[in-house]
Amino acid sequence: MTKKCNFCGQEYKDFAEHRNCSAYIKYRNEKRKIRSRKLRQTILERDKKCVMCGSTNNLQIDHIKPVMEGGLSEEKNLFALCPLCKSINGVKTFLRHHQWPDEYIETIIDTLRSKESGLKIASVTGEKERVIVKFLEQRTYFIFKKDGYVEVRYA
Repeated sequence: MTKKCNFCGQEYKDFAEHRNCSAYIKYRNEKRKIRSRKLRQTILERDKKCVMCGSTNNLQIDHIKPVMEGGLSEEKNLFALCPLCKSINGVKTFLRHHQWPDEYIETIIDTLRSKESGLKIASVTGEKERVIVKFLEQRTYFIFKKDGYVEVRYA
């Protein structure tokens, strides 16, 4: 199954093949930036806490509709998240983009949330059939596969 790039019109099978699309990169760099401190401050004052878990520590701004899906850096498309929820939101966006089943996405998110409070996700990598979530503190890797298999590795 092929997809058509929203930015240049070219067809591709997997986003990894098309990730260096110059039209997308230009759009992303322009639209992703939250240009004004005033806008950032407005969002933080409006939300006051992480909209997912209620934490008030180290709040960051994230897009409701991801930039890769055409979301803009406007007040109505931004919300406050703590670092853990921002990482988890990134994992969810990645999995939805690769058309993972919703029930399995929720299982993955529950697994990530059940980890100790404050656990920081270092990186999320993967492709259509699996995703690897690496944590900073524990040198732990979770490998989630689309068929439901979960593997945990310790570095």
